[in-house]
Amino acid sequence: MRIYLGEIENSQKSMTVFLCLDEKHDKGIKDEKVFLRLKDFDQKWIKNILDSTIQKQGENSVVILDIYNQYYMQLYLLFSLRRRLYYLDIIKIMNIGYTSENLLYHKDVQGYLWNQLLLFMEENGYHFKIIKSEPSLYQERPLVPVNNFCRSEFFCRAGIRMLCQITRRLTIRYGLYLYYDFCGRLQKKMIQRILSKEYKNVKNIKSNSQSGCLFFSAFNKQKKKVFIKIGAVRGADIENEYNICRYMNKKLQDNDLYLLPYMTESSTNRLVFPYMNGCSLKNVLEQRALTEDEVNKLIVFLDLVVKDLRKCKIIHRDIHFDNILCDLDNETGKIVKFLLSDFGCAVVYNNKLLNKTIRQKRKNEYAGSIYRYSKYMWDDAAAAAYILMQNIDVQTFDKQIENRFLNHIGKMVYVLE
Repeated sequence: MRIYLGEIENSQKSMTVFLCLDEKHDKGIKDEKVFLRLKDFDQKWIKNILDSTIQKQGENSVVILDIYNQYYMQLYLLFSLRRRLYYLDIIKIMNIGYTSENLLYHKDVQGYLWNQLLLFMEENGYHFKIIKSEPSLYQERPLVPVNNFCRSEFFCRAGIRMLCQITRRLTIRYGLYLYYDFCGRLQKKMIQRILSKEYKNVKNIKSNSQSGCLFFSAFNKQKKKVFIKIGAVRGADIENEYNICRYMNKKLQDNDLYLLPYMTESSTNRLVFPYMNGCSLKNVLEQRALTEDEVNKLIVFLDLVVKDLRKCKIIHRDIHFDNILCDLDNETGKIVKFLLSDFGCAVVYNNKLLNKTIRQKRKNEYAGSIYRYSKYMWDDAAAAAYILMQNIDVQTFDKQIENRFLNHIGKMVYVLE
C-alpha cells in the first residue's frame, strides 16, 4: 500500500511523492515518482496518519491523506528539501483547501507557513527526520535548521549530502563575495583613472552588489551626469546586459518604462546610464507606505512593463523592488514615475540559458529572488503580481491585479533547461 504525500520539484521536474508501507515494493525515483520509506518520517506522525485514514482498498491501493495532514505534509516536504517557497508553491498549498485565506496577500508568507509547521510539529510531539532512503533529493540547503535534527540523523548518505549542500552554499556565497570585494578594491583606482580620460569628476559609488561590478558617477562630454556600471572581475555579466539592452532599443515599444544605457557610450564591458536623483522602490517603502495614487501608478506601470516585454519576447527574470527605480518630486517627495532597471539576468524567450559555470549557476539561483514563478521557472507577470500582493496593502486593488496580471500568468514562462 502507498500513501500519497504531495508534490516536489527535483532536477527540474515535478515529482509525486509516495510513502510505501511495504518494504518489498517500489523504491527510489521512477517515472517522476518518489517512493519513500517509514524510516524517513516520525513514526508517531505516520501512526496518526494511518489511524485517521479510512478505507484502504487492496494491497496496492493509493491512500490520500486527509486535508489537515496533507497540508502539513506538503509544508514538511517543501521546507525539508528547499530553502525558499515560490509563487507556484503557494498556489499548490492553497489548492489543498485546508485554508480559505489567500496566502499570496500574506506578508512574509514563507515565515508565516514555517511558523505554522513548527507549531504543528511541537503541538503533536513530532520530530524532523532526514529523508534517508533518497539522498539525491537534497540538492540545496533546506530551510529546516540543522539543530532541528538529532545528531544521529546525520550518520547516513542523505545526512552527509545535506551538510555538503549547506557547506557548498556558504563557501560559494562568501567565497564569491570575498573574491569580488578583493578584485573591486584592487581595480577601483585603476578603472577610475581610465574613466577620467573620457569623463569628468568621476566618483566611485559604494554598493553591496555581488555582481562583480563597480559603479561610478561622472559627467560626459555633453556635460550630462551619468551613472557607469563596469565589470571589475572576469565573469561579471555586463556583456549579457549590453546585448539585451541593444536588442530592447530595437524592439521595445516604450523605452520610457526602463532605465536603459546610452548605447553609443556603452560596450560589452561598460554600461553608461543617464543619472537619476531618485531611489529604489525598496528605499521608499522602508521609509513610508505608498499613497493610493502611487499604488495605482505602480499597478499601471507594472502592467505596461509586463505587456511590453511580452510583445518583444523578453523575460526580465529579476523584477523586484530593488530594481524598480522611483523618480521623486523635489518638493513633495511623491513618486512621479517608475522605471525598471538591471537587465543583467534578462533573457530572450526561447534562447538557451547557460547553467554550467559557478557564476551562471549562482545567477540562476538568485535571479528573481522569492518572486520567481518556481524553482526552475520565471514569469514576469507572476513576479509583478506577487510583489504587489506581498509588499503593499493592495486588497482594495485585487480586481485590478486580477484583471491586469493574473490572466497573463503562465502565458510566457522561461524554464531552465
